[in-house]
Amino acid sequence: MSDKYHHNQIKSVLEHSKRIRILNKLILMILLLGIITIIYNYFNHDDDFTSVSVIDSEYQDARIDTLDNILEIKNSVISGIDSENQSYEITAKKTWNTISNENILEMSGIKTRMMLKDNYSINITGDNATYDNNKKYLKLRDNIEIRTNNRVIAFIKNMFIDLKKNKIMSPSPVIVKFNDICIHSKAFEINDNGDKITFNNGVNLIIGEKSKCMEI
Repeated sequence: MSDKYHHNQIKSVLEHSKRIRILNKLILMILLLGIITIIYNYFNHDDDFTSVSVIDSEYQDARIDTLDNILEIKNSVISGIDSENQSYEITAKKTWNTISNENILEMSGIKTRMMLKDNYSINITGDNATYDNNKKYLKLRDNIEIRTNNRVIAFIKNMFIDLKKNKIMSPSPVIVKFNDICIHSKAFEINDNGDKITFNNGVNLIIGEKSKCMEI
């Protein structure tokens, strides 16, 4: 009789513990569901909704700040492959866009690296730029420099880069320095993956050790 009584007590305790565990799991599920609902409503509120659609991009240690309908990204990297199977990379200290025009990115503190033929690369820096993600088209503005082997060879005011065709164009004046050669031109283009460089609309060529390139 005593053994049966103790057995029933143990059974009751075990059943009670089981019910407690089930209740705890149910409470936990309700809490998780509530948290998910809050997060979902927060990110889908019409007034605060923010979106970005940037293809072929990565953000290394990027910080994303949202303000109204503007998405701001710091320390961004955009990379891809052009039609000649050569790689390119664009880094920016600051990148931002709006949901009304999400494929157009405004950038500042630009560094662009482009691979040409025979593993030859050029590095282009500028203060500001606009990047069209659909067309893969980059427009650089203000204090643009082109470097090869860490050596500045060209100074330009404004420049356009077609990243699909690996084509570089400038409708504004350019100064090119190479050894004792200085070239002044009102416009220029780099085509055929770096094999062809064309200076347009008037060219001034200065040769000699004492030749000095004047600022644009």
